Amino acid sequence: MPVVIQLDGTMGEGGGQVLRTALALSLATGRGFRVLGVRGRRKVPGLLRQHLVVVQAAARVSGARVTGAEVGSTHVTFEPRAIDGDAWSISVGSAGSATLVAQTLAPALLLRSRPSTVTIEGGTHNPGTPTLEFLAECWAPALASTGATLTLSLERHGFYPKGGGKIVLTTAASRLGPLDLSTRGALTSIEVRSALSESLPTHILDRELGQAGRRLTRLGPRLTRAHVPSDGHGNAMTLIATYERVRHVSTSLGELGVPAEEVADDLVNDFERFDAGGAAVGPHLADMLPVALALGDGGRFVTGAPTSHLSTQAALVPLFAPVTVDLSPHPDGTTLVEVRQRP
Repeated sequence: MPVVIQLDGTMGEGGGQVLRTALALSLATGRGFRVLGVRGRRKVPGLLRQHLVVVQAAARVSGARVTGAEVGSTHVTFEPRAIDGDAWSISVGSAGSATLVAQTLAPALLLRSRPSTVTIEGGTHNPGTPTLEFLAECWAPALASTGATLTLSLERHGFYPKGGGKIVLTTAASRLGPLDLSTRGALTSIEVRSALSESLPTHILDRELGQAGRRLTRLGPRLTRAHVPSDGHGNAMTLIATYERVRHVSTSLGELGVPAEEVADDLVNDFERFDAGGAAVGPHLADMLPVALALGDGGRFVTGAPTSHLSTQAALVPLFAPVTVDLSPHPDGTTLVEVRQRP
């Protein structure tokens, strides 16, 4: 394979995920890449600020040589050096996603021989990106099943569009063993959390948790609330469903003009769709797992119908790591995903 891997930014879903996945794998393997047509399938192609800050964070941690790192650029070359240092502070700015930065950096930091700490300021609850709770309560426990040692903590909420949040990622030297999430097991507990900016009235919390509690009465959910300081108005609901072998996390973000009851209904509906199906892994976690499995001893998991993001991962990951990523559909609508080392 070439020293610098050539990538087509229009592959698969053709959005920012191609670049973020390439950055995560490049940091972990030391292999450079050049991507042309960045976000080529989007209405406005090229780097937006939220993508640029991830590139800059990866470059800072690894001392990488980078070209094309500017807003609007449709091509990026990234050539990492050795990761040097143990702690970094990164400011994403406004509501740029702090969680996407953490998701990109974590795999490489897990493979180091010593602990690492990254403090990231920015958005913690943004539309279309994983929330801090999703990473901390769903993604991190799944990685822990492979032997990964990492934690993500929320120091301050950063709601869209003001941002101003803070999260802390910590990792320790880890050996990533095989993962098998073919089944999820029985549901053992369920928790619903609602977080609301202090600038907004508490009746929103009452209505959200009341609606979710009524719909989930049969499951005996634990309901928790938080009236939190933040730079702007914001609201986020999180449902954590713990099964015997995996956790599923649903998220619903409040919006101006959307009734609190509807925010709660969206949350519960997402959980019920997952719980009624036969998948062990929800679609968002399925999109994230191939990177970690490719850097360890592989594994397998059962999810629903493949998303465009998962199909993109299946095509992209083997370009950096000596693995195959196979997607095998089942008659019941689920999909077996297997990440295996190439002979």
